[in-house]
Amino acid sequence: MLIGLHFKKMREAKGLSQKDVAQMIGSDFRESLLWDFERGDDNDIDGWLIGDFKKYCTAIEIKPEEFADIPITDLANLPLSALVKTRREQKCISIEELADRIGYFPVVIEALESGQADSEVCIDALRSIGTELDIPFRLLLEKI
Repeated sequence: MLIGLHFKKMREAKGLSQKDVAQMIGSDFRESLLWDFERGDDNDIDGWLIGDFKKYCTAIEIKPEEFADIPITDLANLPLSALVKTRREQKCISIEELADRIGYFPVVIEALESGQADSEVCIDALRSIGTELDIPFRLLLEKI
């Protein structure tokens, strides 16, 4: 499950609408930020003010630090190749685009996603892929 979807479930469990939560955060908070985040675009929270995020967490009764402990997906039990491919596809990033973002050739991504990471992918590439796909580096290392 994506983080935003997890937060949405927490909000709904409290019986709160998005409008309710947006009002609790503050009159100047753009409700559209909440819609995008809860719809599953986890990158949309990056532009939130810390104070707004704290108010959001208070409204749904979750500690801000729990945000870091929520698995990014239900895919944590998948092997490395499937985890990376699935997460890349969830974020609608092509192999070529991901390769460009991390400064490596597409063959590196293809090798990782085909299970040939041992002979084709360096640790720096793995770390960069994790950063781009919002996969904790520790989780990636557990998969090698």
